[in-house]
Amino acid sequence: QQQQQQQQQQQKVAQQGASEGAPLVTSSSGSRGITMSTAAHDNYPSGPPGTGGIKGGAAAGGGKGMTHEQMTLGAEKLGEGAAAMYFTKHVLDTLPDHKLPEESSSGDVVYRHIKDMRMFDCNPRLNLASFLTTWMEEPAEKLILESLGMNHADSVVYKSTRDMENRCVAMLADLFHAKLEDQPQGCATIGSTEACLLGGLNLLKHWKAARRAAGKDTGSPNFVIGNHFQVCWEKFSRYWDIEMRAVPIKEGQYML
Repeated sequence: QQQQQQQQQQQKVAQQGASEGAPLVTSSSGSRGITMSTAAHDNYPSGPPGTGGIKGGAAAGGGKGMTHEQMTLGAEKLGEGAAAMYFTKHVLDTLPDHKLPEESSSGDVVYRHIKDMRMFDCNPRLNLASFLTTWMEEPAEKLILESLGMNHADSVVYKSTRDMENRCVAMLADLFHAKLEDQPQGCATIGSTEACLLGGLNLLKHWKAARRAAGKDTGSPNFVIGNHFQVCWEKFSRYWDIEMRAVPIKEGQYML
């Protein structure tokens, strides 16, 4: 009799979900039972993503969604994080485009939305045009995660950051045969583009100082570079009004 009452309750909930057009979550015998309504079924006629294409038969109450058993199987296969999105009303939510939403969303739901949105992006390991590290050893990734809460720009609070930065500058200076007594200068940057922009700006200031000392004009700077340059140098020339003169290269001659 108790089981019959539970089935009647599930049918009532499913009928309500079908009329409202929103997937609802129900429970049965302590397990996570989920019934998907018409609206959700239209989005995922072969089952929610990751369920292996489970076919949805007629749901309790005559809707087009999956049966209670099929949805329960799908929830167990996806895990609680995915079930929080794919088996509730949040499956119909969209990420905001122009303004903050009226209501908040759980971290699991937002995570699934962004993860799904990235599914059509390039695999970083296959991106041959990337100037980034596409693979790191596990200890390096662990160290990055442990450092996410640190403001590395605040060297007063995080003194070890400045110490590591100075060590890197000294190592790079040594590669260019600079002497420590010459006190080579450098700083950490967000990436290679910022490094090139700051290095180019330093050269521009030195060039202007030399021109002024010689009593010459500083209004028309230019720099010469091979036409196989990195795109950041176009930004450099545009930002500081410098004429870029690109010299063609040829096979067997890849530098000026």
